[in-house]
Amino acid sequence: MGLDQVFCTTSAPFYARLAELMKNKETKAYLQRQAGVYEAQNQRYEKLGQDDYVMTTQPQSAVDSLLLLTKPESPAAQQMALDYAASYASYKTQAHQTRVNLMKQNLLAALQAYQTPTGLAAPKMLFKFGSNHLARGLSQSVKGEFYNVGNLVQNLADAAGQRSLHLYIIGKQGQQAESDNPNFPARRVGTYAVENAGLRAFVDQATGPEWVVIDLRPARRAITTASCCWPTNFYSVAS
Repeated sequence: MGLDQVFCTTSAPFYARLAELMKNKETKAYLQRQAGVYEAQNQRYEKLGQDDYVMTTQPQSAVDSLLLLTKPESPAAQQMALDYAASYASYKTQAHQTRVNLMKQNLLAALQAYQTPTGLAAPKMLFKFGSNHLARGLSQSVKGEFYNVGNLVQNLADAAGQRSLHLYIIGKQGQQAESDNPNFPARRVGTYAVENAGLRAFVDQATGPEWVVIDLRPARRAITTASCCWPTNFYSVAS
């Protein structure tokens, strides 16, 4: 399942998929037309070389209409519209905390099926997050103080008497997307070692084509042990 918000470039396929759930023929036709309009808009952006997105240029009235049209429809259709509205608000306000909260809510909702009278009986789970969402403790890569979804995963594991293993996968070289817009085919070649100086010490240890695994747990234990008498802000950064 996906924990993240509806992506800002996917308005056209979203409307097309939502139309498939509609029982009202007029509503279905309207959503299909809008899907075509949004796809054409994406193609115009691509031709002009503009890195714009349909969702971020929509008026609030379009989202309000979506909620109104799906109100008499199935619970699945209503939930899709609510998800879209929540994602739209997140993009409009550029509130990172809102996005993180949404991911946490989606995870907890998915785990409700595993809640028993004696506690959470969740199975082993594999998560794939972007690096900003992976970390335990405070996320350091985004301005502000955020306890991201990776931190919630560790807390859930702790509550169940289990452990979570967090792996940060780094691409040393190769192709990287130029734009978040999937309609943009442009690619560029870059290396994380050059673009992220803080990672150079790690990627330099990969001298061949094979994968290299670096275990940071001994370093974390050494840092946190040595920081027992440091000011709180230093401990937060170290952890």
